Amino acid sequence: MKIVTPQSLPRERLGTDLRSGSVHEIWRDPDDEVDPRWSLSLVDVKRNVKSLHRPEGTVDHWLGISGPQLRLVDGTRQEKVRADHQIVVESTTPLLLLRSSIGRAKSTRLLRVTRKSEMQPIILGRVFVSDPVEFDPDVRAIYLISGRLRVADTDLAEGEAAIFDDTVPPVMHSDGAFVATMAIPCVEVPQGS
Repeated sequence: MKIVTPQSLPRERLGTDLRSGSVHEIWRDPDDEVDPRWSLSLVDVKRNVKSLHRPEGTVDHWLGISGPQLRLVDGTRQEKVRADHQIVVESTTPLLLLRSSIGRAKSTRLLRVTRKSEMQPIILGRVFVSDPVEFDPDVRAIYLISGRLRVADTDLAEGEAAIFDDTVPPVMHSDGAFVATMAIPCVEVPQGS
């Protein structure tokens, strides 16, 4: 298990305007650093993003974490990004990220998984955790949205991620926390690791 604080990682510009926001890569496929099959990122949107380009042959999965409401526009399709379900974007047309005019002072925070289109779908979700919980072995990463969470012998702080790259997620303890999960179905993970 590895603990990652996304805000302490190098950030990349979001879109073409420097003031639009930033992207912090949390974790990428450990099997291929040069051409990863997938990557998990924390995205902070501060302004409307007029043209977010994505690599050919990839699919994006989006999940809202916090902040003002945001609409994702993919060609002719528009969807509100919410915390209770993921949005999957398969087309390669540039995306528009449009923020609500309410709460402009705060950034909108999202999780994004980008995967190669030939790879099996990834599932992003949000759950409320109360003491104790054991996640499915398909869960490869969690992100603590709010509350307190103890993972094995480590206290996870809000805004931190725990990565389970080659182990089954341990039992977690909390008196109440909202957690985002990233699962890759059908991954074979050694039991008892």
